Amino acid sequence: MDEEQGADDDHKGKAISRRAKTWVGVAASVAGVLAGALLVIDRWGPKAAFKIENWRSEANEFCDRYYAESSGTYDAWMNSNQIIEGPDPRPDSEFMNLRDKATIELRREVGLWRKIKAGLDDIPRPEGYRVDVDLLIAGVDRVGSLYSGWASELSMSNDVAEAKDISAKFQEDMNKPIEEQNTLLRKLGATQCLG
Repeated sequence: MDEEQGADDDHKGKAISRRAKTWVGVAASVAGVLAGALLVIDRWGPKAAFKIENWRSEANEFCDRYYAESSGTYDAWMNSNQIIEGPDPRPDSEFMNLRDKATIELRREVGLWRKIKAGLDDIPRPEGYRVDVDLLIAGVDRVGSLYSGWASELSMSNDVAEAKDISAKFQEDMNKPIEEQNTLLRKLGATQCLG
């Protein structure tokens, strides 16, 4: 009888142990599902609205950093203006040297405009101003494309007269997009980004 009771007690202990393991497993599964749900909600769930003040602050901070890192961005204008304002008959070597310098600086400018576009595009869109920010970023992209076209056409110019025509055309073409961009920057309050 003692042996039977010992076997019963042993069987009851195993059953309790099995039940405890089952409940621990269920609790661990529930905890895992809950942790996963919290992770999804945190990463992709609703966020607090991004206000224009937040966007303005981040945009101005980006532009402060950007302009501090990119000194000498006006070399493109200066080199192209040397071609435009210089005398028409120039020695070929002097013209080619100025043309090549201007082309290099214009291509550098394309890269800088791409950085501005990427930096502003990385900032979340503010509530109520999404369209304005999207227009601004499209405008920045347009100016970068204009610089790219200017550099390409200028690099193929054969003489001062042709280079003057190309540079004058692109400087004229840039007036409207830059003015539109500056208007949006003022509206959004990103005055550190004004060009």
